[in-house]
Amino acid sequence: MGESSFNPYIPPSTSQEDSRASRPVGIIVFAVVLFVFGVWLGGGGLTRFIQNWLERGPPSNPRAYVPFVHFGIVAAVALVASLGLTFRRLWGWWSAIVFCYLVFATFVLVPAARFEPGDPVLRRIVFGMVLLLCWSYLHRKNVRTYVGETNPRLWRKHAGFFAVAVLLVFASVSL
Repeated sequence: MGESSFNPYIPPSTSQEDSRASRPVGIIVFAVVLFVFGVWLGGGGLTRFIQNWLERGPPSNPRAYVPFVHFGIVAAVALVASLGLTFRRLWGWWSAIVFCYLVFATFVLVPAARFEPGDPVLRRIVFGMVLLLCWSYLHRKNVRTYVGETNPRLWRKHAGFFAVAVLLVFASVSL
């Protein structure tokens, strides 16, 4: 007989699947929202680009391509994050974090930098708070355990990803 057959402190069935954290409910909701947003943004952007191309011909200024490329990147990051979170991958978690940073920089920081009188500041504040809630949810212990990220000291990586996201967004806007 094995040593663990009569040990009351070891559960009778400990398989690899039992030892993994269960999927938080918010992960599926977040993955579905990311997928819908990625398809909507990517599909809508591609449709608009083709429509402009057919109506007006190819743009003479290469700067006309920048918004389509920018939103294409955001859509691709959303789709990658959706798939990664669904299949319990750490890269999906990081993609969701980068998505939050890109969307925050695009829809909150850039309009704030271009402030004009009569701008809807309250809408940006609410949007920023929603993104902060999403970011906070992704950092809950059960979510980090689910994807396999157990290091709570990630501020250097976050600062780097946030800086890169902000630089990319402001570079694409200033072109």
